[in-house]
Amino acid sequence: MIEDVGFLSNKRMALEVGIGLAHLSGRTLSLPVDAPVGWGPRPALEGAAAGRASSLRDLYDLPVAIMGDHEYAELLAEHPVRSVDWPDLHTAVFVDPPEQADGSDFVAFAHGRPAIGFDPVWAEDPILDVAARGLGFYSYLFYLAPERRRELFTVLERVRAKQPYVDLARDLAADLGPFNAAHIRRTDSLIGVPQSRAVSPWMIRDNLASVFPAEERLVVCTEADPGSDVFVPLRAHFDDVVFLSGAVLETRSWHDRFDELPTHDDSALALVTQEVAARAERFAGTFASTFTAVIHRQRRLADPRAPFLFTADFLGGGTRFDACEYHPVEQGPYSWNRLGYPVDPAVLSWMREWPEVVVSPTR
Repeated sequence: MIEDVGFLSNKRMALEVGIGLAHLSGRTLSLPVDAPVGWGPRPALEGAAAGRASSLRDLYDLPVAIMGDHEYAELLAEHPVRSVDWPDLHTAVFVDPPEQADGSDFVAFAHGRPAIGFDPVWAEDPILDVAARGLGFYSYLFYLAPERRRELFTVLERVRAKQPYVDLARDLAADLGPFNAAHIRRTDSLIGVPQSRAVSPWMIRDNLASVFPAEERLVVCTEADPGSDVFVPLRAHFDDVVFLSGAVLETRSWHDRFDELPTHDDSALALVTQEVAARAERFAGTFASTFTAVIHRQRRLADPRAPFLFTADFLGGGTRFDACEYHPVEQGPYSWNRLGYPVDPAVLSWMREWPEVVVSPTR
């Protein structure tokens, strides 16, 4: 299976999807988990300051054995390969067993996407090559019987930040004291998500002001320049605004701790940032950012009642957005049926995490 071409959270999504497919098929996953993850759209650390580039294996606990490139190349030289002719996985629904792709519940889950799955005849093939892109959250991809879904999600929840990064984030969050957090993405999203250009700094301020008390500390997670005018309305409204990257890199004690991590490049800083934001009293993120989506997931797994809050409505149209949250406008058994987002079903796979990541006893 191929690694995703995006940044840290996209690559994590592809990793989780690959682990899920390997688990369901009883096979060993081959994925370039030792390759550099690469840096985000506006790195805070580059060159010598970043040190060795982080890999997925550096940053995350991997709950299954993953075959390296060298071992996989040796297998390729000895065994035939079955190329799996699937579309990119964010456009489809993985169904196992195939007969599950029937009935009104599946139709609601699929939300217009075609079904894919393992063909029983592939069991005789020593190697399955899945060239499809793995961009998508597993909550939206895998349609399984309830018990199998719970089993799979239990495995995938074990893809977690390694302990040194968690320890630093925990201590940093404690040092910040009680705080609310916002992830505000402003660089590449202004190009890749055209709707974001309609979101003004004053809209972000007004939305956050509706859910975050002005007197409480606001921690801003962003790749944008903290000195940018985009943050002027926030600084004027909130009494205490802290930019997290600056808190880590410009505070000597925290910078020293960060430099002591196994890797301390921009990807490591992004991971620590997600871990800190997950510990906020309240959190609002940027819609259509996978970085935000991972934070929302972590908070939801810790507290099934945690809301999915966003700094602004990026969609409009038939949606209902109030107090930083999208609310149902339609009927249906799944959240993506009810929220009425006016986008293609394939886009829903990556634009946000879903409450269905918490597996209910009945589904």
